[in-house]
Amino acid sequence: MNIKNKQLAENKARLFEQIEQSGVLSNATLHALASIDRENYVDDQFAPQAYHDVTLPIPAGQTISQILVVGIMIEALSLSWEDKLLEIGTGSGYQTAVLSKLNRRVFSVERFAELVTEAEKNLQAESNNNYTIMHADGFDGFASQAPFDKIIVSAASENIPDKLLQQMKVGGIMVLPLGKDGQKQELLKIIKTQDSYTTHSLGYVKFVPMLTGTA
Repeated sequence: MNIKNKQLAENKARLFEQIEQSGVLSNATLHALASIDRENYVDDQFAPQAYHDVTLPIPAGQTISQILVVGIMIEALSLSWEDKLLEIGTGSGYQTAVLSKLNRRVFSVERFAELVTEAEKNLQAESNNNYTIMHADGFDGFASQAPFDKIIVSAASENIPDKLLQQMKVGGIMVLPLGKDGQKQELLKIIKTQDSYTTHSLGYVKFVPMLTGTA
């Protein structure tokens, strides 16, 4: 192991020890996160920071979320292996890779064609291929595969998207950052009921904005 890889391994072990000691994540979520090498999902220049608990830039002006935030969002989904899962915002594929360890099939939507290509390239290094990535507007969801048990949204929307709510099963869970770009955003756990939905706050976060259309 060279010095660079040794330092990464030490940083990874230290960060995951801290996260484990915090007690906020289940063993299943923690192990799924730890099984993915985050440095493979960022540009080489940012690889040394892969296990600092910070957001990092990826192509198309987007970011890869903090490891702990990814874990908290996944934990809030209460995933089971058989759940039908939709991810909005594939990004570089990091969260997709983690989700694929916890769910039999991940359907993911990404608006940037550049990131679809990047994610598919990055995910080839993983041992499993139980994911489908579609280049489309995240606000439209993935209608051909609806309804979903769980939806995770990786960009902040000013409102809860109607089409995503429509594509959820009753009793389903969506985790979504809600708020305007550059302002305080609230991470919500949304549970669909027969006639409406309930929301539960998971704290405050900062995400890139969810944009309409494709690029």
